[in-house]
Amino acid sequence: MPVWPLAATLAVQTLATLALYSLPAVAPLVAHDLNVNPTLVGGFVATAYADRSGSDDDYNWMYDYNKNLKSYTCASTFNVVRPDPANYPFTTTSYNIDLKDNAVSKKANGTSYEIFGTFTTVNGGVSTSVKKTERSIGSKVITKYSSVLGQHVSPTDIMLMLDADDTASGNLGSTHNNWPDSEDNHGAEGTCMNFCDGHAQWIKRVDYLKIINLSQDSNNTEPGP
Repeated sequence: MPVWPLAATLAVQTLATLALYSLPAVAPLVAHDLNVNPTLVGGFVATAYADRSGSDDDYNWMYDYNKNLKSYTCASTFNVVRPDPANYPFTTTSYNIDLKDNAVSKKANGTSYEIFGTFTTVNGGVSTSVKKTERSIGSKVITKYSSVLGQHVSPTDIMLMLDADDTASGNLGSTHNNWPDSEDNHGAEGTCMNFCDGHAQWIKRVDYLKIINLSQDSNNTEPGP
């Protein structure tokens, strides 16, 4: 078996992981400006001190600290974050259009990464989406993921950023949302994730469901064909 294809694949995966790690590296600067604990790392500050929903993939909060637009894209894609600005409605405050959302495919404009700023909590039989903050992460107990009900989880278990993976009309996106497919940044082999303690990790497809269900307190299953 030729060594070159394997070496090339490993090199791209390493670059992608490093790129994902570089984004949360600016979080201590954000913490300083917000007058919060500067030991907070990862994308943690972004979710702890800003409004978030599960579908919010806006990276404009980070731009004042990291203006290198190439760092928001993965080396295994053709994604481009252009310097094009726009103003928020009814304000003079500008934002970068492509940082507002992740790209819908490997060739589209936008970032290469999604933000998972919330996780699930079940209280009284009702599932709610809770923003990941210092308090909610520190006290998180699994209430839905049936394999480990009642288990306390730590920042090393809870991820905040991962390779973009959205479905879209016109066959533009991935076959399955949030599941390693051939159309994704790294194909069906796996994905890169960044966690609340600041570490980034390559997650193989075989480990994907365990990692994401523990992080998100969910019971996701492998999609059908």
